[in-house]
Amino acid sequence: MTKNRFWRIALPVAVVLWTGFIWYQSLLSAADSSAESGRVVRWLMGLIGWENYPEWIPYAVRKAAHLTEFALLGGLWCGTSRTYDRRRLWLWGMATGAVDECLQFLAPGRAPMVTDMLLDTVGYLCGVGLVWFIAHLWGKKQK
Repeated sequence: MTKNRFWRIALPVAVVLWTGFIWYQSLLSAADSSAESGRVVRWLMGLIGWENYPEWIPYAVRKAAHLTEFALLGGLWCGTSRTYDRRRLWLWGMATGAVDECLQFLAPGRAPMVTDMLLDTVGYLCGVGLVWFIAHLWGKKQK
């Protein structure tokens, strides 16, 4: 298998798997989602040695998760678009955030939030921008 063929297969598969992970998280009940976020917060605070942390930290971690999840998705979509049609980059990537929030109608105790959709979009665009920037630097280095 050639290097280019590998990426033509691996990147779309990664996009599908990561999108599935994001949507799975949106389908968790409010209690399960909160418990999972709590585990992440305790792990992060343990890493930096904080036993008692401010009340806003769990909220910030939840919002940072939106940015991070969608930044990775944006990077994956950007990599995929280098091989496939770039117009789909925007169509599918942005639609993922809207579907993500709408799925929360199905999860007990959860509801979609416009601010989360905005965070998803900003994270997505940051991921796309980062990959484009790295590709630009890589192209300069190759010349």
